[in-house]
This record gives sequence, C-alpha cells and structure tokens, in this order.
Amino acid sequence: MRNLAGNKECDVHIAEELRRSMIPSEPRDPDRYTEVPSRLLGRLGQITFERAWTCWVTRGPVPLGIAWWLYHDPIGRTDIRVAGHAGCPAPEMPWIEVIDGVSYVTTYHIDSEVGLRLFADAIRGITPGTRTP
Repeated sequence: MRNLAGNKECDVHIAEELRRSMIPSEPRDPDRYTEVPSRLLGRLGQITFERAWTCWVTRGPVPLGIAWWLYHDPIGRTDIRVAGHAGCPAPEMPWIEVIDGVSYVTTYHIDSEVGLRLFADAIRGITPGTRTP
C-alpha cells in the first residue's frame, strides 16, 4: 500500500482506494490528528476507516464471527491485523471487547487494498463466491 505520509494529494488516493473497495467516504474532522493529512474517512455502518501512512485503521464493532472468518481467509490472516498487532494474532482475548454481552473486535489495521475490499465485503455480509449475505 502506498505511503501517504505528508502527501498533500493524499485525498485523491484515499478516495480511489475507498471507491474501489466500495466504501462510502465522508468528511472527517480536520482538527483531529491522524498520520496522513486527509480530509476524508470511510464508513460502513458503525465502522470507520482512516488512512494511516501505509495501512487503513478501522474502528468499530466487528462481530466475532466475522473476525474469525477474516482470520481464516489467507489474505485476512496476514493483511487484516487484529488491533494492528504485527504478529497477526487470532481474534481472541485480549483483543476482544464485550459490548452488551456480545463479543467484538473493535480495531484493525489493513495492509493491502485487496484486504480492504475483503474486510468491507465481510462487513457488508458478502463472502467470496456469493452475491448476497
């Protein structure tokens, strides 16, 4: 994934990455610090996508079933990292947050555009080889 640190044209690249992954973009708070000087973020439901230097950072509740599905996918296991952990651990404690009795992973770092699309499709309920959730 392209390094966008300090890139004044970052929003052009960010908008394209989001578009290709079918993630709607919206303005982000320009006063909130991020690694990249972007004015855009992506959003799918409760999950936000913010671009960092060389990856996407997601925040929001990913149900544990989806987290495990992503972990068992060959791309998901290496390119979609629970809590941004460089060791690519399984979605287990301490990476799980329980909200109202339901288990979620609430932060991911995504290192490739194919991983971004895989993650977005999983959040939308679409898995490879299917057309509907």
